[in-house]
Amino acid sequence: MKPYYKNHLVSQNNLLIQKISTDTDTQRNPLMSSFLLDNYQRKLIAIMISHITKDTTEFCEEVIPFSMFVEMIGVKRGGNQYREIIKSIDKLLRMSFCIEVEPGIFEYHHWFKDGCRIDINKKLIYVCFSDGMKKFLIEKTKCFTQYELGYILSLKKKYSSRLYEYLHSFLAFGSANISAENIKKLITDNEVKENKYIKTLILEPAIKEINEKTDLHITYEPYYKKDINGKKYLSSFNFKIYLQAEDNINDIKINKWGLDKKFVLEEE
Repeated sequence: MKPYYKNHLVSQNNLLIQKISTDTDTQRNPLMSSFLLDNYQRKLIAIMISHITKDTTEFCEEVIPFSMFVEMIGVKRGGNQYREIIKSIDKLLRMSFCIEVEPGIFEYHHWFKDGCRIDINKKLIYVCFSDGMKKFLIEKTKCFTQYELGYILSLKKKYSSRLYEYLHSFLAFGSANISAENIKKLITDNEVKENKYIKTLILEPAIKEINEKTDLHITYEPYYKKDINGKKYLSSFNFKIYLQAEDNINDIKINKWGLDKKFVLEEE
């Protein structure tokens, strides 16, 4: 089994971050029928992507022990959370998604090839990306987001990893204006229903953690508009997206996850 290094890069097409549809899209558009990744699923996929290099032309099967995956994402073994991880991975192996690659053009993909499996007895996950994922993970374009694996593994808050990847995809622009509706949809899958909770339930805890544990420094400002009756309402948020200073990044790597620390996926 190949070793996983926390300083290995995770690179993916921005379409995979910005354009995946959500469950609630189905109600408005029958073409859209898939959903966002949860924290466990997102981290498993990031771990697998970190093995893809500039020389990769075909996907290889990955064999990932449950115990090592749980350790990598900082979860204690046993208990309800451990069982939730197994359920989450089982769901991911059967998951497909839909992306609007151009206006009005929707593509459907499976994350993994047929035949991926979970061995409950040996506690191993056997997974391989589907060939359809090549255009998003291997065929590089200018519209790619890239970060080190250790950053996303360190994020524990519910919405931190989604927000981190989403804002990182706008790093080249230095800012992003995102509507309140899109934040609820793309970051929470509409778990957060009301605009008044966006700041306290999503942005404050997630951005605090992102600023403390990753290469990004994020600030934001809410924008308000008035409806036809003159009543003010929350319309959007303007995010400023910066790379942390090099000294801060080195400090994060040393104190949060250790410089060049690796996890070798081999049984004792």
